[in-house]
Amino acid sequence: MAQQHQKRCNDRHTVGPEYRVVDSVLRFRPRPFIIAATEFHRPWLGQYTIVYRPSANTFVLRGPQRPTAEVVIIHYNHIKPAPCRVLTPSLSLSLVLLIPSPVAQMAEITTLNPLE
Repeated sequence: MAQQHQKRCNDRHTVGPEYRVVDSVLRFRPRPFIIAATEFHRPWLGQYTIVYRPSANTFVLRGPQRPTAEVVIIHYNHIKPAPCRVLTPSLSLSLVLLIPSPVAQMAEITTLNPLE
């Protein structure tokens, strides 16, 4: 009973983006590795994809670079929406070249008529 009341009160004041499965997010890593210099530390790590949501505040993430890698279970407070990739002219041109254009293909088939 008390736990449910505390949850309702907390949920009333919680603000932030809503995340769905397949959203791209950045993961927060508060401390650098032991051998890394702190001045080069990037606290927000590259794009992850949400693959599962076991509860309202817990997410299971997987990196898109290695889809077979282990997953990361993380709390809502340690993720933020990933910035959208803006298509540069060279990138959009290469994407256009990768998509095959629809072409109607015609083939002529000649057969021998045995009656002639």
